[in-house]
Amino acid sequence: MLALSIALEHPAASTDPRVLCAAARACKAWREAVQQCRACHTVVNLDPASPLLQLRSFTQWLAKHAPLVKSITASCGALQQTVHGLPWQQHLAAAQRLLQRALQTPASQPAGAPAAATADHAAAAVATSSQQQRHQAGLRVGSFSSNCLVTPGILAALPSHSLTCLDVELMRSRAPDGAALAAALAMLSSLQQLRMYNLNRHRAVAGSCVLGLAQLQQLTSLTFHGNWSDCQQPLQQLLAQPLPLRQLNIHCWTANVQPVLTLDMAALVSMREMTCWQDLPEGSVLPPHLTQLQLDCLAGSASGLAAVLELQQLQRLTAVVSCEEPQPLARLAQLPALQHLVVRCSPDADPAATAAAWPLLPQLVELEIGSTFDCFSPEQMGALLAGLSGATCLTKLQLAASEVREQQWEDGELVEMHDYHTVSACAALAGLARLQELDLSSSWDAEEPWLKAGDAAALTALTGLTKLILSGHHSAVADVEAAALARSLTQLRHLDLSFNHLDPMTCLVAIAKLTQLTELSLGNAYELCRMTQQGLMTLTTLKRLQKLDVNRGNPQDEFEESEQSYTPEQDMEQFWAAVRGQQRRQPVG
Repeated sequence: MLALSIALEHPAASTDPRVLCAAARACKAWREAVQQCRACHTVVNLDPASPLLQLRSFTQWLAKHAPLVKSITASCGALQQTVHGLPWQQHLAAAQRLLQRALQTPASQPAGAPAAATADHAAAAVATSSQQQRHQAGLRVGSFSSNCLVTPGILAALPSHSLTCLDVELMRSRAPDGAALAAALAMLSSLQQLRMYNLNRHRAVAGSCVLGLAQLQQLTSLTFHGNWSDCQQPLQQLLAQPLPLRQLNIHCWTANVQPVLTLDMAALVSMREMTCWQDLPEGSVLPPHLTQLQLDCLAGSASGLAAVLELQQLQRLTAVVSCEEPQPLARLAQLPALQHLVVRCSPDADPAATAAAWPLLPQLVELEIGSTFDCFSPEQMGALLAGLSGATCLTKLQLAASEVREQQWEDGELVEMHDYHTVSACAALAGLARLQELDLSSSWDAEEPWLKAGDAAALTALTGLTKLILSGHHSAVADVEAAALARSLTQLRHLDLSFNHLDPMTCLVAIAKLTQLTELSLGNAYELCRMTQQGLMTLTTLKRLQKLDVNRGNPQDEFEESEQSYTPEQDMEQFWAAVRGQQRRQPVG
């Protein structure tokens, strides 16, 4: 019996409840070992859409084996009209009641207690550790996660002495009373990590629920996202207190409108990491000892920028920037500890307005500009490339556009577009020797490319690249450029040359020598660029490859089964069988 009990203490034996159930059915000795097991390793994954009979069975199982359970996850997929003959909301309400009942039903005896204890031992236990025994007798769950089985009653039934991680989504639960939710959260005295979401855009949850968190003296990580009503004052009240928080991620809206949150967080002296998806209005004070900060909106206003510039220990900053001039962005260079700056240009602002600041920021290592839907004027693109050519510390760059065209504006409105232009973007970027990841995407259906024909060959100078996306440039990127890139950029792990005029048989030999590749995309819409079985098998030398896209045709027609649009399935199966075979034969280490 001792040997069996020791065996069940191992996580491999007691993590999956199916293993425990199988052991209990094997014989009497195993059944007794399972009953006396004290290991808290079992991970429960509960499907709320299961028949109610199965959920009742789980209630009975948990009553007997509560001390074994380490974590409970109860997540449902897409919304359904009916579940096993019941309307979804009715089934969900019943499932919530069953889970609450299961959590409230403790085991009748402490886990692992001897069958016959001496009177002296029992008396000592009662006198000195009765509370500890009650904890051992019931749930010792450390983590609970659910996107539908979330009510104040369920939260109140969770074991406050052991629960350290809580991840809940309130979107599918009936809107709980804010006071009841706050009271349930306040009881979870051991909680260290809380992620609370309400992504239902049509129904808000009372923001006053956060007031219960003020009682949690061990809470170090908080994520608070979603649709919350009247959340400004409760959040201001909560975050003005000296909480032990070290991480905060906050994104609130009400009726699809972001509230103005003027937060004074000077008291949060333990906080080191923060993500804020709100504006920083006048009067905002950030936690003084932040080392990492992510801002969804840095508009260059005096208030928001002043709050950031106060952070003397800030080392990493990620910001979506919508400044109208370069000077506010350039002031970030004054931060004494800043080492890693990531700038994402807002789609609602002109990125060329801040381009002059990029060479002035030695901390700028990542920059994202535009999308494949954006059209830039020649003047805008010229300013962008001039700023980028001087940003020599960049390691990651995205410069995406649909086209470069002359534009006519009247009263701030774009009224007409004229001639297409091409630019030597690759030549302008060839001096960025530290680049490791480069994305120069264009739209697959753009009428004209914005790269000059042959310009891509200039990227052969960037020998440190591990990721290159050069898609949608059609005739501007041809076989000669593709082969030259493959011969020079030998460190590439991710290569995307889709929707360019490539003859695979011309450049595949060079691409096949990129032995570090894990992801490759050569898909296109041109019949003359059809991938053959011979070409496909040429790529079997790519032993590390995990993803390959050689589909052809209009991306909007991806569900049409056409022999001209796709490489035959059997060819792909043969290709992956060959690659997997080589991967298995690779020497370990």
